[in-house]
Amino acid sequence: TTDWYGVVVFNNSPGAPSGSYVLRVSEPPVPLASAVCQSWNTSPRMFSVAQTNTYWTGVAVNPISYDDKDISVYGDPGGAGAPLASSTGNLTDFVVGDFNHNAPGTYYPRVSYGGASAAYVTEWEGGADVITVGVDVNGSVGGGSGNCGLIQVSDVYLTGGQDYRFYLQSSGGADIRMSLFRNPSNGTYWAGRTAAEFEVGSADGRTYTAPVSDWYGVVVFNNSPDAPAGDYIMHVREAAIALADGVCQTSSPSSQWFSFTQAAPYWSVIAVNPIGTESKALAVYDNPDGLQGLLAF
Repeated sequence: TTDWYGVVVFNNSPGAPSGSYVLRVSEPPVPLASAVCQSWNTSPRMFSVAQTNTYWTGVAVNPISYDDKDISVYGDPGGAGAPLASSTGNLTDFVVGDFNHNAPGTYYPRVSYGGASAAYVTEWEGGADVITVGVDVNGSVGGGSGNCGLIQVSDVYLTGGQDYRFYLQSSGGADIRMSLFRNPSNGTYWAGRTAAEFEVGSADGRTYTAPVSDWYGVVVFNNSPDAPAGDYIMHVREAAIALADGVCQTSSPSSQWFSFTQAAPYWSVIAVNPIGTESKALAVYDNPDGLQGLLAF
């Protein structure tokens, strides 16, 4: 029944030795569904996620404009012990886990900080999403329910020693951002937002050299409070191959990027020659991402 109940904390040791404790009384964890945004107005609050897919996963919280929220993930439903990872910055906070190595099971995100009744949006993204290098990814964000795209987590396989180019282009009112995560070991790994290898916004390309061959986690998220709408295109491809002056080079991919550095103040030319009846096109840009800046085709 609804009533005032009594909670008793007592020392059961003879001789009354000293000690300290933390007491927490909370509602049972609320299960989150994968890839579904939900709005809440109570914090602190404990949630649960049942991760079965052996991919990278992530859970995020997005605050209302005048508030701030933090998020932590625990292995215990009561939040006992230290969290597996936390994110305590401003705007959108999130935690990722590498289930290529983590044990599948149920884990417990906890939203805290800020106004006790201030509104916020959560999303857990535990799906089996894989990025193919060289294939663009399109998406959208916005809203506080359904498939609002607050956080999108995907696996991408990178080869150790290879340079890759990451680029995000967005439109609309949302500050859409992209982060790359890697597990530095073959063991259990959880991390907050600030542990990313890098984080970029729209039109801020980044070249990254993969230190080892492994599945890396790519996170695209809405960093704007109140979860406004926006669209994005994400590019992940091998970095451009440097051309040497006066040297013919053979390549096999149907779409390949190259680069050259022109130092001499003379006319310059670059050409492509196909094999057999195959047809090839050639374009030159003034930037490494091929967006706008087309000089000739």
